[in-house]
Amino acid sequence: MKGNLHKKYEFATIITERDLKSLSTLVSSKFAFVKYEIKTKDGAEYCVDNLDDILNYDNHDYRKIVLFRVKGNRDERDSFILPNISISLYDNSIYQEACVLDIKGLDDTEIVYFSQKVEDFTRQIKAPYWWCHKPAFYCIVSTTIYFLLTYFFLDDLFANETDKAFTFITLLMIACTCGLLSVVLGRRFVSWIFPEGCFCIGEQKRHIQRKEKYRGIILWTILVPLIISIVASIITPILF
Repeated sequence: MKGNLHKKYEFATIITERDLKSLSTLVSSKFAFVKYEIKTKDGAEYCVDNLDDILNYDNHDYRKIVLFRVKGNRDERDSFILPNISISLYDNSIYQEACVLDIKGLDDTEIVYFSQKVEDFTRQIKAPYWWCHKPAFYCIVSTTIYFLLTYFFLDDLFANETDKAFTFITLLMIACTCGLLSVVLGRRFVSWIFPEGCFCIGEQKRHIQRKEKYRGIILWTILVPLIISIVASIITPILF
């Protein structure tokens, strides 16, 4: 029994040379005819027969890879427009998807096999910080900012305020401002320090290494001391 499959994944990814090689090995081990495609940030598209041509690409930021696709066919006469298998990897900062698997005309056992293999592969390329690009993260951030503002700065302001409507409207405006700041400014900062998608080839590999260095500096010189000071300021009045 032959069938088709379309499956997609959405999350932040960090894709290395090793990941591309393992994906190429997966497809070429089952299909005799394989082609590779990439699309760059400036809109250029390339189709090659050798993966090394892509691995040796300079991948500068203004022409970085935003789409990688490997296609496999069993018969040379089959068209690569509608191949037996196609696995596409996307830069999640530009595209909604991170990985798309398309299978056409394969046996049921093969569909299950490739589906499981791609499932395992997506766990491999999933960025460890994928959760910070989810909407729930920004809801938590905005709620935290709102709590800190009201706890440390606004208690004294509203201590003698008798107009409840004024107090409610003011707090609502502050909440909306916190939400706006966390989504607009916070998302920009998070996307800069935690890229939503990157093909770590050529210049982008060095780019990611610099980002990892910046993350370490921000974590240990800003975030950790800030969290410690906030916790200490909350606990100290309770204990003493």
